Order: sequence, then structure tokens, then C-alpha cells
Amino acid sequence: MPDATARDKLSGRYPARPGETCVVCNQATGKSDAAYFLGGQRVAVHAGDGCEGRFLMDPAKYTAPMRPNNIIMTGEQRSAAGYVWIWVGLVALATLLLAGFAAQRAARIPRGRAKALLTHEPLSCPACGHFNHPAATSCAGCHTPLRPRLEPEIRRLPDAAPGNS
Repeated sequence: MPDATARDKLSGRYPARPGETCVVCNQATGKSDAAYFLGGQRVAVHAGDGCEGRFLMDPAKYTAPMRPNNIIMTGEQRSAAGYVWIWVGLVALATLLLAGFAAQRAARIPRGRAKALLTHEPLSCPACGHFNHPAATSCAGCHTPLRPRLEPEIRRLPDAAPGNS
């Protein structure tokens, strides 16, 4: 059934530009052919071989493939599907924001604890020359007992009492 509203929205008849494609038969048009504006879009048709008459009977049928088909629709093209995708996007955005806040909160260092601010220079073993941490009690290379020059960092933590591992 022809769409009367599409016929009402047609503008006046204009000359077609050479090389435009007829929406009815998909062939190139010439200077003697016609063009119409439908919803702000220029549509060319052949004037002499019946294409123009068929187009004027049902313009919506021939212009349907040229209409935009995207999420944000306007006018009578609006549908529930467009709104569903907008809501899905908003939910995804909210989820990402909440995940970011949770990750930032989880990465915080608890009270009473701090990151090690210094890296101490290693000391060499007097027996074998192997480099060891200044808090080491024995050499990692020859197992010779060493006299620690620093207190181990694990002992500096408030809840690191012996047996709390």
C-alpha cells in the first residue's frame, strides 16, 4: 500500500543532474530526467520510461534503503532498540567507573604500613666476596654467618610479631 505521508513530503520537481542514479531502475539519469527532495534528501528518477510514475505512486518504497539505520534515530524512525543500546552503554560506563573506584580503594596501603622508601646498597661477604643484603644473617654464597648492619624490614611492621605469618 502506497505511503501517503511520503508523497506529501515530496518537494517540487527539479531537473536531474547527469550521472545521478535513478532510485527505481538504478540506471544513470540525464538532463531531461527529474529529481525530488524527500525529507531533505535528493532523489533522481527517469522521466520518460515510467520510473517517475512508479516512484510517485510509492516514494517510501524506493527511498527505504537510503534511510539512515543507526542507534540514534529521529522522527518516526525512533524505536525501542535504540534506547536499549543507550541503556546498555550507560550500564557499561557505570560498571567501568565502579570498577575503577574499587581498584583504587584496593590498592591503598593500610594504616601503619608504608612502602620501603630506600634500597640499601648490598655488602660483600668477607669470606667469599658474594654480595648480600645488609640485613642478612648468613652469606647466600658460602653460608658464612654475617653480622647484620640493618634490622630486617619485616620486623619493622607493627603486626609482624614472631609466629604471625
